[in-house]
Amino acid sequence: MKYSIRNLRILPALVLSLILVLAAMHLFFSPDADPDRVFRQEREAQKLPAMFREFEARIYDPSAADINTLRQTAFEIKPNEKEQTVVCKVSFTLARKDTTQLTFSWFHEDEYVFSETARIHRHEQACSSSIAIPRNRSGAWSVDIVLPDSSIIETISFSVAAKVMPRHFKSLRNKS
Repeated sequence: MKYSIRNLRILPALVLSLILVLAAMHLFFSPDADPDRVFRQEREAQKLPAMFREFEARIYDPSAADINTLRQTAFEIKPNEKEQTVVCKVSFTLARKDTTQLTFSWFHEDEYVFSETARIHRHEQACSSSIAIPRNRSGAWSVDIVLPDSSIIETISFSVAAKVMPRHFKSLRNKS
């Protein structure tokens, strides 16, 4: 193959393509793309109020086999169920041996639904709040964990999807 000016015209396009491929590989394979690492960094950067030495919040489905699933963010209402119960559990270590409280404020699509306040005594290390979400309230949900001074210590967002029974199963069930 002879090298000529015409053959060299595609060289800038090849170099640009190589740069784009390398940038995409760095974006997808860099350690910063790991969501658990990002969560840990956010958690370490979060300053805890003076009343807590440790604090962890998580939500889960109480009917699941493994309730230790951390940071569950999606729930599903099965076709034969009328609602989905979601629990927000907070584990903590109090820095002082005082009695305090945490308020759980639940929101659907940024609209306030209800609040529940848990009184924490000096010997306790966990508290929780739960909500039964009906089929017609699927979508984006969140729960704010609020301190007595009205500051939000953490917000957990999650989604609820209502599964429907496939149409061909409905028609088979109606024929019997």
